[in-house]
Amino acid sequence: MIAELSTEQKRSIWERQNGMCALTGKKFETFDETLEADYLLISPDSPHEIDNSVLVIKSGELSPVKRTSPDGKVFLRKYLLPYSNLPNYTNEEFLSEIGIDVNSVAELSKTNKNWKDLKNSIRELTQLLNNHPAPPEEKKELTDKLNSALETVISRNKEELEKTKAEQSESYEKIKVVVADAIQFASETDNFKLGREKLIAAQNEYRKATLAREHAEELLQKLNNAIEELNKRSIEERENYEMECSENFHLLKAKVETTVEKANKATHFKTARQSLIDLQTEIKDKKLKRNQREELYRVIRECFDGVNQRQQQERQVTDAEYDENYTKIKKVVDEAVSFAANVTDNFKEAKETLIAAQAAIKAVSLRRSQKDELFADIRRIFEIVNERQSADKEVYDKEADENYSKLSAKVEEAFVYLNNTSDFRLLRENIIGIQSEVRILKLKRDQRRELLDKIQSAFAIIDKLKNDYFEKRKQERTVKLNEILNNLQMKVERLEESLAADKSSLESLQNTEEKNDEINEKIQQIEARIKEKLEKIEETKKRFEEIEKERDEIK
Repeated sequence: MIAELSTEQKRSIWERQNGMCALTGKKFETFDETLEADYLLISPDSPHEIDNSVLVIKSGELSPVKRTSPDGKVFLRKYLLPYSNLPNYTNEEFLSEIGIDVNSVAELSKTNKNWKDLKNSIRELTQLLNNHPAPPEEKKELTDKLNSALETVISRNKEELEKTKAEQSESYEKIKVVVADAIQFASETDNFKLGREKLIAAQNEYRKATLAREHAEELLQKLNNAIEELNKRSIEERENYEMECSENFHLLKAKVETTVEKANKATHFKTARQSLIDLQTEIKDKKLKRNQREELYRVIRECFDGVNQRQQQERQVTDAEYDENYTKIKKVVDEAVSFAANVTDNFKEAKETLIAAQAAIKAVSLRRSQKDELFADIRRIFEIVNERQSADKEVYDKEADENYSKLSAKVEEAFVYLNNTSDFRLLRENIIGIQSEVRILKLKRDQRRELLDKIQSAFAIIDKLKNDYFEKRKQERTVKLNEILNNLQMKVERLEESLAADKSSLESLQNTEEKNDEINEKIQQIEARIKEKLEKIEETKKRFEEIEKERDEIK
């Protein structure tokens, strides 16, 4: 608390302290009301008088001098104000005042673990006691307390160090096994990603462990060496991969050129397309860089476009062939329909005639609309014939049962085939053929309905299998792309960590005062590495964006 004093009282204090700060001894040459100083009360329980006040510089650090009592009042330690020149400051008052701090530090020595501060406090108090002119016998009790407190601190500190050392030793034995296992795994595995994850996990465990410096340095060096060795093997693997990609590219490029040349000259377009599809499949299964694979695919796509264009040109001629075939087969169908429409008893012959007409339709090239029209005419007459034949119930039922048995077997066979192939187009054509027979052949109403329901179920299964098949392919592709993205992200992180280390090394070398040829050569090597890693980071990030875009398009 700042004392409320008159000008004369302040002058008296200044004179008593010989114009010096009570704490630091800094000299105030002349007395002035505007001095950069404060007049502080020593004891808040005493009046604002000269003997209870001191002059201190405003910039002085008063924290060590102040003492706060349990009731919150702030006192100044007189014995820490060497330039105060307080009158009547007796030995008893000094010993009583410093005794408070001695007792306090003695208590702290039993519980506090701030060893350095405790020792410093004990030494400072001991020095103050020794330097004070009070008789040794009067200071003995306090000196003994300080010596005892110092012994307690030293003993507790030693116990703490031994305990810490034991914990560090135990921790070292545990983490040493973890590190050894990770290093061994990384040195033996061909899965560099998993090996790196194992080493990083071991690093994380190492960071959590409390270790002695020599143990920490030992394990860190082993982990760093293992990571460096793994990176070296990874780079070698990458170089081998690139070499294999280059060899595959040159071999496939020659094969693509040969296949494209044949496809461009081929007259059988289906065979030409199949040869290109087979080549695409072969390219898909080979190790290639992205740009190499895209170049080969581009050449194949251009060849596909050329084949399609040539086929389109030939289709203009085929249209005339379709119309000619339609005119011929229409005559056959009309004759068969006319014959069957007039049959009243020989229904089998009528049906055989209609079935022969169906076979004739299938045997020639027609547009889908032309086929649908002719088949519809035949189905209409089939229904008429079936209705007439229904008059002969016994014959009708027998034939219906035979047809039902035959078609049921075909339907069951089709269901078995559903689970054994992924050729959905062939499956659908097979079911459509059976469906046509179900609609044409003589059957009882419930038999026809049952078979058509089964056929409808088969169509539904085909659709589901097809959807599941393509959805699975999408999911597999998405999972693969996510794995690639994770690998690319980890690669960027590794490159950035390595880049930071190189930059730090470069800065250290550049700040070297005396540079020689060896240091300059190292600087050039590090700068080259930094440039290469920056390029790799940019290339990897670009690849990451491309893969991410492809994944998002799939979703």
